[in-house]
Amino acid sequence: MPDPIVVMHLRASNFVGGPEKQILEHLRRIDRQCFRPILCSFDNDGRPNGLLQAAEADNIRTLSLRSSSPFHPRLITQLRRLLRDNSVQLLVTHGYKSNIIGYLSSGALGVSQIVYSHGWTGESAKIRCYEFADKQVMKMIQNIVAVSEGHKRQIVAAGIPGDRITVVHNAVFVEKGPHKESIRDLLALPEDAVLVVSAGRLSPEKNFAGFIEAAAPIVRQREKVYFIVLGEGILRRELERQVAAAGLQGRFLLPGFSDNVPALLADADIFVSSSHTEGLPVAVLEGAGAGLPVVATAVGGTPEIVRGGYNGVLVPAGDVAALRQAMEHLLDNPEEAKDMGRRGAALVDEAFNFASQARKLEDLYVRIAGTC
Repeated sequence: MPDPIVVMHLRASNFVGGPEKQILEHLRRIDRQCFRPILCSFDNDGRPNGLLQAAEADNIRTLSLRSSSPFHPRLITQLRRLLRDNSVQLLVTHGYKSNIIGYLSSGALGVSQIVYSHGWTGESAKIRCYEFADKQVMKMIQNIVAVSEGHKRQIVAAGIPGDRITVVHNAVFVEKGPHKESIRDLLALPEDAVLVVSAGRLSPEKNFAGFIEAAAPIVRQREKVYFIVLGEGILRRELERQVAAAGLQGRFLLPGFSDNVPALLADADIFVSSSHTEGLPVAVLEGAGAGLPVVATAVGGTPEIVRGGYNGVLVPAGDVAALRQAMEHLLDNPEEAKDMGRRGAALVDEAFNFASQARKLEDLYVRIAGTC
């Protein structure tokens, strides 16, 4: 039998969020007879790297790149040495930093690079500059993975030929049955509370400010409805001020990051995504997979998960009134909402599972590197 194909995934992250979950679950499931997986990330001044720790706990081989600055030329030298010393045949890069450094490192060694694009956020001027550079690099890459058809259209609009792009949808695994952790217990909420939940980084593209604005009149009219955002990020203080200014203390909660979102969602009633932009949001998959009806903005690949009138309600991005009306409709029609939730869970189980994702990625690896 031929030697396994050595596949290295490179991601600049020190925690496990949506994209990191996708990488870890894929590498846990990859066929070890055909592929030898490696996960590489960047050292953060000696601080523990949560992504690499999670990989090591699952016996996934890990490597680190070390530098005092984000794009130091030394990173290219280090990555070339790691690629050469580990006989890497495929380098799969995630995010602008990894994509750029991967491009500058792999070509001279004959290592094939796959850019795995999870979406662009444009959350600040600095990030927009990095993402512009990322798009220029992607124009020179022959193999790109997009996480949704919607994101593929965004990549094509950036000037990249569609025939270089393979769509591999994000996936989730939602554990069925009772969960030890309850969001009601965690936040000391009443048993009869109706919970409207969202999850994601507290950053501009998620538009949690719009979610707070849409929630305010609902809170004033419905004493049993509580709103919760699971996540952490740069906008925490700004969002806390907005919650206080709207008089929503105790009714609109920001409990922080959780590494067990699906378990917490199991105790909720409605999931909301208010984003301005998305690739294919893992949080929405987790919400639908947990059996919740979803109210979401029709951006990126979200309409590939949320099918209006079937398992949720789609609204235009930035339309606060439409977001509020959609939430009110589900609150006023709980049986319809439950039916939507059941249909959403079945859809996620069938179409957004890790087994299907793994097959598509493994087919792509073999197509590029040859038979395993």
